[in-house]
Amino acid sequence: SHNNLDEKNEGSIMKKLVIILSVLIIFPLTIQARSLFSSGKECSEWFMHYYINPEPDKIVPSVKYMNKSGMLDSEIARPSIFGFLAGVFRENPDKAFKWAKKLRTIKSSHYGVVVLGLWYANLPDSQKAIYEILDNDKSLDKDFEYLRNGTPLNIRDIPLKQGAWVLDALWGEFFATGKPEPIFRITEALPWVDTKGDINKLVIGGAAGWSLRSNAIQHDRVLEVLAGRAENHPEDNYLERVINDAIQERASQMKEEVDGLNEYIGHYPPTFKDKKEKAKILSVWKTLVAEAEFYARFDPESETSFSLRTELYRQGHNMDVQGSAEKAIENLDACLGKYPRSVLCNFSAAYLYLSISPEYHNRGEKSLRILREYYSPELNPEVEAGYVFFYLYRRDVERAKKQIDLFIEKFPDNARSEEFKSMKAAIGDTIDWAKE
Repeated sequence: SHNNLDEKNEGSIMKKLVIILSVLIIFPLTIQARSLFSSGKECSEWFMHYYINPEPDKIVPSVKYMNKSGMLDSEIARPSIFGFLAGVFRENPDKAFKWAKKLRTIKSSHYGVVVLGLWYANLPDSQKAIYEILDNDKSLDKDFEYLRNGTPLNIRDIPLKQGAWVLDALWGEFFATGKPEPIFRITEALPWVDTKGDINKLVIGGAAGWSLRSNAIQHDRVLEVLAGRAENHPEDNYLERVINDAIQERASQMKEEVDGLNEYIGHYPPTFKDKKEKAKILSVWKTLVAEAEFYARFDPESETSFSLRTELYRQGHNMDVQGSAEKAIENLDACLGKYPRSVLCNFSAAYLYLSISPEYHNRGEKSLRILREYYSPELNPEVEAGYVFFYLYRRDVERAKKQIDLFIEKFPDNARSEEFKSMKAAIGDTIDWAKE
């Protein structure tokens, strides 16, 4: 039973390692009629973010969709789904039993998630309602006969040692409510990762850590809950490790996305093929800015945090987003004040200071000098290209041409070499920026 599962019901050890993210599998669909979701992935996204924007009216049709699409065929996915239903039923006690009645049309083998959802919702009439269901369905009565020997309880009261399915159910409850208690319960299994001689606890401890890290990367709310928990339990090294891993992975993913935007908005003017692409890039940029500012709440003064915000606001300046230049300079000054030889922030400084106004050109040259020293005795193409633009902005035509010659000599296969050849031929002996 799910109250007292033995090894047979828990499945193999490998099954225990597969937890809540298994619901993200895109199940093959055979539904021809118009449905609530266009794909299993869309349904799973709705499921995992329900707590952000609860839509109780979609509970019945969403379960019917899972029934028809094949999502409920997966035994691995069921604990997260009945955990979700338990949370939703508890949040909507006036509707829970009506929903359960409307869902009697789904497959009997799938209806078990509703039965267990009601059981773990632990409502005053949960037991009575479930016994009535079992009395009227011999198949369900056979599968859930063990419930007649127990009493409804909250998922958080199930011993974690019963299996990784308990973690799945707890995540389902969290996705339904957004409440911290299911997460607190999962953190209690973290120390089990160092258990000796008990493979069951070892597996559950590992699954707990993996699920917490994964969901803290994807869900701001999870990271907030874990950070709050850590403040009250500073001695918990397991929890600290999970948070640090999640923060670092968030930063790594953001940096990759921010670097990807440089193709479009890393320079001025930006490069968009049409208005649609411009709107898309702007939307992505805004999302990343929000993520970077959220990240800064947990890692406010690291080199990575400063450099992410600097780069994003520098890109915003290139798109003429009001206030971006000021925010970029604010973060850049803070970064260089604390990490004066930061490679990340000095690259941003070189790009930004050379592009905003002449009064910042010397700061840009200082960053280029630091970067050149860092890469010495080798030459870095981005740094040497920066010197080309520095001399051009300073209207120092002679040095600009010499720098172009150096760049072409050292980096003949670089895409900028052809660009600089054309530039050198066009600039003549003087530069008048008012005419350029």
